Amino acid sequence: MLEITRRDFIKVGASALAANMAGFMPLYAGLDRSVQQTSRTKLYTIFFRTAPSTDDTQLRPLANEELLHQLKRDCPHVDFIVRDLSKSARLENILNEIDDLKRLDYDGVIVYGWPREYKVLRSGLPTINISIINDFMNNPIKIYRENNVVPAFLDPWEFSTSSENIKRMYTDLVEKIKLINALKKLKNSTILTVTDNPFVNVTYGDALKQSPQAYNELILDAILNAFGVKVIKQS
Repeated sequence: MLEITRRDFIKVGASALAANMAGFMPLYAGLDRSVQQTSRTKLYTIFFRTAPSTDDTQLRPLANEELLHQLKRDCPHVDFIVRDLSKSARLENILNEIDDLKRLDYDGVIVYGWPREYKVLRSGLPTINISIINDFMNNPIKIYRENNVVPAFLDPWEFSTSSENIKRMYTDLVEKIKLINALKKLKNSTILTVTDNPFVNVTYGDALKQSPQAYNELILDAILNAFGVKVIKQS
C-alpha cells in the first residue's frame, strides 16, 4: 500500500483542488442572491484601510483591484465577495452581514489589514487575516486560536528589499485560500472506511486498555465537527 504523510496529503489535496476568483464583485450592503446559489467556494472579503496614507508618501501600494485580479488568476474556483472600506462599504453593514455568513453557505472570510472590529474574525468560518507590512500589526493571537483564524502577510507598498519575500507572502496567501477550497470539497464528500476491526481506526498501546463507550461515534463526530465530512464505517 502506498504510504503518504499528513503533510504530503494536505499538499496534494490543496494543489489538486486549486481555486480562483469569479471577478471583482460590486460593493453594496445587501448580499447577492445569485452568489448564494453558486457551488463555487465563496469567501467574504473585507478590505480595511491600511497605513501609511497616500497623503504622507509618494509611494503607491498595489491597488485592491489589482490584488483581486491576481487572485482571480491564481484561484480559479473561488468567488471573492468584496466589501472595501477604503471605498463605499460601511463597517456597520459588514458587522450585520457577518452574522449571516454561515446561513448563506459562505465557506470562509478574508480580512485584509488590521481589523478595527474583532467581530469580523468571529464568524465561525475559516478566516485568513492578512497583515500589511508597515501597517498596525498587533495580531490578536488568542482570538485567532479560538476562532479558526490563520495569519497571512502582504507587502503591497514593497517596503521589503527582497522581491522574493514579497512573492513568498503572496504564494502563502494563495495556498491558504486553496486549503479553504479543499475544506469545502470535504464538506460535500462522504468517506467510506472498510475494516473488520470493531473500531473505526486502529488503536495501539496496552492490549488490556479499554476504549470508551461509543468510541466510534466519538471519533466520527469529531471528524464531522472539525472538517464537515461524514465518515461511514463498513465492516
